[in-house]
Amino acid sequence: MKTYTCSYCGHTWQAEGFEAMDCKCCGALEVNGISVRSELPKNQIETWIRVGRRNCWIAGAYDPEFSEKSFVECQSVDELKTKFMQGNWCLGQAFYYQNICFINQVNGGDEWLVIRDDIAFESFTCIRMIEKGEFDEMIERIQKATWEQLKQLDY
Repeated sequence: MKTYTCSYCGHTWQAEGFEAMDCKCCGALEVNGISVRSELPKNQIETWIRVGRRNCWIAGAYDPEFSEKSFVECQSVDELKTKFMQGNWCLGQAFYYQNICFINQVNGGDEWLVIRDDIAFESFTCIRMIEKGEFDEMIERIQKATWEQLKQLDY
């Protein structure tokens, strides 16, 4: 058995005979122990479902089940903020704005897995960020960040 450690989230697992696999926690693709970006499928939501299902908490969503129906598109950052401020969202509820996706990790809570394209890189408490006036700037920084900056949480 070989021990693998995800270079994104730090999750550790053991497997034998595999050269490439996805981290079961954040969905990062590991090849010979090095995280690499995977090619995006044509349907972005399929990517987010794949990444979300590898998250320890989101994988447990059952009422309703985490699926394509969990995703709601927001046309603006203001619409996204309005959704978060409504609160009490079920586990697995997902909102996205352009190429940034937020998936709720706590049933009835406010802890969101943040994914840009196919990179799960952070967990946000969105209501608090909105109330402190930090949310809009954070979205801009995420949009401008490189893959490496997201990976290093330096955006």
